[in-house]
Amino acid sequence: MSSKKSKIKQRADGLQNLLTGLGVSGKDKRMSSSFVSLYVSDIDVETMYENDLAKKVVDTKPDDMTREGFKVLIDGDDSFDDEIQKELERLDFTTKSNEAMKMARLYGGSLLFLGTEDDLQGLETPLQMNQLKKIKYLRVLDKPYLSSTEFVTDQNDPNFGMPLRYQFHSVSIHHSRVIRFDGKKLPYRTFVSNSSWHESVFKSFYEPLVNYQSSSDNLATVLQDFIIPVAKFKNLSNMIEACQASVVKERIRQLQTNASMVNAIILDTEEESYERITTNVNGLDKMVDKLKERLLSAADGLPHTILFGEGPTGGLSGDGKSEKRDWYDHVKNEQKTHYLPKVNQFLNYLFAQKDFKLGNKKPGEVDFSVEFNPLW
Repeated sequence: MSSKKSKIKQRADGLQNLLTGLGVSGKDKRMSSSFVSLYVSDIDVETMYENDLAKKVVDTKPDDMTREGFKVLIDGDDSFDDEIQKELERLDFTTKSNEAMKMARLYGGSLLFLGTEDDLQGLETPLQMNQLKKIKYLRVLDKPYLSSTEFVTDQNDPNFGMPLRYQFHSVSIHHSRVIRFDGKKLPYRTFVSNSSWHESVFKSFYEPLVNYQSSSDNLATVLQDFIIPVAKFKNLSNMIEACQASVVKERIRQLQTNASMVNAIILDTEEESYERITTNVNGLDKMVDKLKERLLSAADGLPHTILFGEGPTGGLSGDGKSEKRDWYDHVKNEQKTHYLPKVNQFLNYLFAQKDFKLGNKKPGEVDFSVEFNPLW
């Protein structure tokens, strides 16, 4: 019986040229380039949130995900939906979940806290579903005010490796009393080093936004000086040296006044000349468009028509329907992937309330399903 020894294979598929310096450290400038992680603080994202484009990136998706609501079917039947919707309205679930998603996208995470009336005392203890009398209110807790030092160590628990309790100011809250919303997902190692939180959607949007905003501001400055008037005076240097600068200023004022009043410039043909120089802005529009494209690619799926509020860039018949359809398909997928698990988790709490009855259904024994209403 033959045995095979494992061999370590090394791949060398880079390109290097010792004569030209290609791929050689110290000669090829590219070899000194590397990716660095940009640190964006909570204060940075709060400041960015005041920008109209950045606010759209955070708010638009949660707004569209919650805009049309959803139906709840009990045993495949929607006959109890009106009662359920009234209970959801009592707790303002749509508004609170919308806010929780926005804050998770802004900061990287948030918690939807359930203020309950149950038989056990102490928020640091697990919420016992069979002892839940009533959900009194919902409250969104933002990541900057939260910390965690204890983690679930039971490998059979679906929350294994996640925080066991959260510290909100001086209050310890067991994880079973909150619904957690996450921001942009991070690899596990980065997630752990980030205090068990994911990251803001602004992390990848920060540099493209700064570049685009800077270019827009600079373009506005260029347009202010698009036409520069130039006046030439004979012996100007001598006049300034002779302390006659005020005479020059007065003459310039007269030229500007004449141009405004009679739409003409009156000059001494032998000693003065006046002209307007136009700034060359050729290619600036293409540069701004390139920065727009980069910004759009970092906008978490937002189409051009929504982010910039401009006309469609193409698509079916050029009327923007293609972009809109693609966007709503994206939102629908996000509903199923990210919002539906939170809705289901909350409905389990809702149906466990002893004070909330659905016909002869017993609390905690309701077989339900959720259907999102069409977005358009």
